[in-house]
Amino acid sequence: MHNPKLSILIVVKDDQKGLAATLNSLHNLYSHARALSLPLLIQIIVKDGSKAPLLSSSRLQGKFSILKIQYIHGNDNGIYDAMTCAFNISCGDYVTFLNAGDTVIPENYLRAYCSLYTVMPQTILYGYTDWYNKSSPGLPLWIDKFVGIQPYLGRLPNHQAMLIPRDIQNQLGFNSSFSVSADKDFKIRAAKFFSYFNLDYSIVTSRPGGRSQSIRNINHLCCRTNELFRLMNSNFGLIQAVAYSILFFIWNSRKLISLL
Repeated sequence: MHNPKLSILIVVKDDQKGLAATLNSLHNLYSHARALSLPLLIQIIVKDGSKAPLLSSSRLQGKFSILKIQYIHGNDNGIYDAMTCAFNISCGDYVTFLNAGDTVIPENYLRAYCSLYTVMPQTILYGYTDWYNKSSPGLPLWIDKFVGIQPYLGRLPNHQAMLIPRDIQNQLGFNSSFSVSADKDFKIRAAKFFSYFNLDYSIVTSRPGGRSQSIRNINHLCCRTNELFRLMNSNFGLIQAVAYSILFFIWNSRKLISLL
């Protein structure tokens, strides 16, 4: 693709420190690209659902002015609503979603961006995610293999490490009936109909503990299990939905008991 444009869509709520870390990493990305005299066509949009705006005009016009941030502050209607809101005003050929606190790895992210020039159309690029505590908070890989996700993709990539063609995001979108798992549903549906290309290196660092990863108590675990049952049933059928839900419940029950 000639001169591909990437829209980086950042969602934040009441996390000024995390947002600053994300924007600092993007500032470093720009500096790295300039040092190498490489073109970098990036649009940055911040959707802020905090009660009070986290980015003042002075900050937008000061240190982060090079990023030319498009800033939206408005009501919080959930993370996927915020992600969709940011996507709707984006204009990139590719889009990616970051949560406040996620940081890009400048040299590797620049490599990923350069890969957009040569990737086949209708292909989602993805890299790996490093975690600040050095361990992934997700389920063990064997569970995904056991319930049948493996034939499509294997371990589903984290959405922070995906560069998604605009047409694919627009066509599939997020299923609003899933309050914390709509990105997982999106990735499964995309794997059924489109190609993925593994960059085979890490491009972002993320913090574990998001809503889709943390289990607060038994009631929360039951709600999460019910949502994952519906998700798996809609994508794979009843048998795999039951198997995945049981394994998810058992795995996370053990984690809850260990915290008692």
